[in-house]
Amino acid sequence: MIYSWYKKGFVAGVFALLISISILPMPSSQSINNYVSITSSYDMDLFCDGPYQNVKQGETATFIVEITNTGTLDDTYDIIAGSIEDIICKVNGANADEFNPYQISVQASELKTFEVTAEVWESVPLGEWSIFVEACSQNDSEVYDELILTANVQKKNKSKSLGEESIKKDDSGDLNLGFILCRITYIEIGIWWETGFHGQKVELKDLDKGEVITQGKTGFFGFIFFPFLPIGHDYRITAYTDYGTDSRKIEDLGLFQKVKICFINK
Repeated sequence: MIYSWYKKGFVAGVFALLISISILPMPSSQSINNYVSITSSYDMDLFCDGPYQNVKQGETATFIVEITNTGTLDDTYDIIAGSIEDIICKVNGANADEFNPYQISVQASELKTFEVTAEVWESVPLGEWSIFVEACSQNDSEVYDELILTANVQKKNKSKSLGEESIKKDDSGDLNLGFILCRITYIEIGIWWETGFHGQKVELKDLDKGEVITQGKTGFFGFIFFPFLPIGHDYRITAYTDYGTDSRKIEDLGLFQKVKICFINK
């Protein structure tokens, strides 16, 4: 009787021990989980410390970009950069697009830098424009990184005109003022005689302010006079006639500017 009880107890104890071993993790497995890490053979990272640049129309913004090979093998990367067509992007001075990328070789764990320049034409509208930069591994097409840089386009610097240099602000702080004399004419094909266009609507817009500042009609011989205009501003004169509409742009107004718009009647 005692032997039977002892046998049952022994079996139960062995069974409980097996259960406890299956539940508790072994010390060796814990140690492995703590120290095993996975490192990719090919990997990389792009970074720019100054991704936002102010740039004036007609000038160039320069960005310094870092590329780091975070993989375990040496690699070569195809670099491309682009934006709108009026912003020409280059990598280390060379055009770099998807058909002709710029190549940079980087050893494992090494960091290199390269320049991305954005040449902003004077025709680019004011405001923030994105510059896209992408790098792709030549050995693994799934390894790539990209940056979005920003060129904040501002109004171009204006050179001083003769009128601006000759007229200074007085002590009252009044603005330097200039004048525009505009003439609207037309020519009849076959007669080829230029005639002043009387009584036609003409509109003057201050492009720096973005608003129409005055309107009027041409007088005798097609002349219209716009006085007391801030020097150094850009303006656009638009004529509305029986023969159509046309305009002329005046950049960096000096003391005096003469403009003519001629319509040809076929």
